[in-house]
Amino acid sequence: MAGLGGGIAAGGGVWTVLGQTAFYANAVLYLAALVVYRVGVSRPRPAAGPAGEAEPVGRFGYRGLVGDPRVWLLGPTWMAINAALGLYTSQTLFQLLRAPDPRVSDQLMVGGFSPLEVTLGFAVGICVFFAGLACWGRRFAHLRRTTIIAYGIAGGGSMALVALALNHSGGLDAAYRVPLALVGLVGLFVLAGATPAALGLLADMSEAFPHDRGAIMGLYGVFLGLGQVIGLVLGGLVAEVAALDGVLVATFVLMAVALVPLARLRRAEPWLNALP
Repeated sequence: MAGLGGGIAAGGGVWTVLGQTAFYANAVLYLAALVVYRVGVSRPRPAAGPAGEAEPVGRFGYRGLVGDPRVWLLGPTWMAINAALGLYTSQTLFQLLRAPDPRVSDQLMVGGFSPLEVTLGFAVGICVFFAGLACWGRRFAHLRRTTIIAYGIAGGGSMALVALALNHSGGLDAAYRVPLALVGLVGLFVLAGATPAALGLLADMSEAFPHDRGAIMGLYGVFLGLGQVIGLVLGGLVAEVAALDGVLVATFVLMAVALVPLARLRRAEPWLNALP
């Protein structure tokens, strides 16, 4: 999450300084990550004796995991939240940086921003998001994690509605936009709590599959990727129709969708907490 957010925030400044050469800088980062993985990460040694033996999960093993309803307790909510986040990894940047379009002249935030302005905005958002992570991570002892996820989804939906209002605030004095922006940042702060809460539930869920914890984490990595791909595709479709308004409305809809399976997850939460 830190790498993804830092890359988005740094993109505008890097593009301003390097231009198209920034793509080569991105390639260098990939190579650096490969070197770190190959040289700096050692394979853990299995513990001696039967306790260290783990059965490998093959094709049929993964098929069995995917078919287990317990694996899907968190999956739909996880994918919906990541789909909402996926809307902002490409389309939002494009909408903010695109040339002003007379067809959407009523949308204040479409076009007209410089790469450095977008970078500054994303940097502020990322700082607020990580402050939220730190704050909500300390609330696990006082609140159920499904409650924190529900608060986070509500915060994300509120942020989208506030951004929609800002996008149509062209007739307002700039001083009136500041309170709206602050409310949006509060929504982002609350949204940040959904991530550690979901990861905590995922760790608890993996305890039900003691020999397949790695496979469970891998499956949820796939679910994360699927969610982001859904967000990217959906973002392109709605932005083509309604520019930034489409992205913001889609965010609100995805947050509402994420709430639906959360009720089932909440009923199963006592079982997850009872796992060793």
